[in-house]
Amino acid sequence: MSAEEHAYQATISAMVAHHAPHCATFSDVLRSVPGLYPTEVVKVLESLAARQLIDSVTFRRLRPTAFAGGAPGADQNDSSLPIPHPLDYDWRFEEDTAQELLQRCLRATQPGDVVAFLGTPSLFQRAIRSSQDGRTCYLLERSEETVSALRAMEHVQAGHVVQCDLARDDLPVLKAKVVVADPPWYTSDTRLFLWAAARLSRPGAEILLAQPSIGTRPGVLAERESIQRWARDCGLKPHGITTGNLGYTSPPFERSALVAGGLEGVPDGWRRGDLMEFRRTRQDTPSPSRPDITRQESGTWAEVTHHGTRIRFKYDAEDSRTTPTDPRLLSLVEGDVLRTVSLRDPVRAKASVWTSGNRIFSCRSPHLLKVITEAVTRSADVEATVIARFGPDAHRTGLTHIRTAERQVRELLALESRTLMSGGRAG
Repeated sequence: MSAEEHAYQATISAMVAHHAPHCATFSDVLRSVPGLYPTEVVKVLESLAARQLIDSVTFRRLRPTAFAGGAPGADQNDSSLPIPHPLDYDWRFEEDTAQELLQRCLRATQPGDVVAFLGTPSLFQRAIRSSQDGRTCYLLERSEETVSALRAMEHVQAGHVVQCDLARDDLPVLKAKVVVADPPWYTSDTRLFLWAAARLSRPGAEILLAQPSIGTRPGVLAERESIQRWARDCGLKPHGITTGNLGYTSPPFERSALVAGGLEGVPDGWRRGDLMEFRRTRQDTPSPSRPDITRQESGTWAEVTHHGTRIRFKYDAEDSRTTPTDPRLLSLVEGDVLRTVSLRDPVRAKASVWTSGNRIFSCRSPHLLKVITEAVTRSADVEATVIARFGPDAHRTGLTHIRTAERQVRELLALESRTLMSGGRAG
């Protein structure tokens, strides 16, 4: 364990030990240490009890099995937005948080001003529905599925939902008075979003940036110092941090990960973040070049959606050119549900099939499996569909595997449907 990790463990242990005697439930403990992942809270409570730093009565009272978790958040079942997929890093703000952020946007702008939303599709949706009193709202969003859903919404003006990968695509000229950004909570992503915010805004603009709270992981404070230095290089002056005031609804994929880790009673709104505020001070175009982002799971992903369930398939050009023969799902983790939502989990690099319920698999022919899945969702003849798409060679050489894959897909869709209906608890 590094010195940084040791300091982090000591800090969160001291925080939990201080608050635990005054907490009535596991939920209360989560709120007392913003950002600390529920499985880590359990480990800390067990360690404190083993060292007799909290008494047995308190430990039994605070165990997560001592209460029932809440229902899924309303945003997760909003039919106008797709269910969050883990590859989109899509966490959505709670109602109170969303309303407060939109009020901040209103207070910082005048009618006719531009407000830009980066990676916050549900907040943009709320802004459009609530009528921002003459403000012009734009969303920059990478997910094609999310962009398509929002463009179909009533009152969304043409061109105001921009499909844009900030790491690669050209940015529109917006001259925004306010930019609200919620990047994946990692330094490289945050630098990229700040770089984009500086270019999308005008001098004097306010930048509202969501970031992890101190309890989220080791090194958050050091990361924050690095982020503030980068922001200054981009012409953005830090001028405020509010801790623990951003609430999120836990998406189904995160709830699935927690259940797979043995925690079914985690409250839906446990995750908290901090709000960092910046102001653009530079008059000219900020100078740093675009930060480079490389992800473990990067590549070409195609999606099939069925009754809300989203399944993505990763394949490259070689896979689509050759005759595929083995589309079977291959397990990567016990129970097939990834128990973390961290980008740093090395298993992510091995995944070629990934569901909105955080089930991940390897697959030798994901392109063929996607075709099989599409046939199943359309109630079409799978074998005939495969022959029509790939020719008789794929059918002759892999018939047994195709039939096995069809059965796996049907079982997977049924599991995902139950997970979605239960808010993350499969069964």
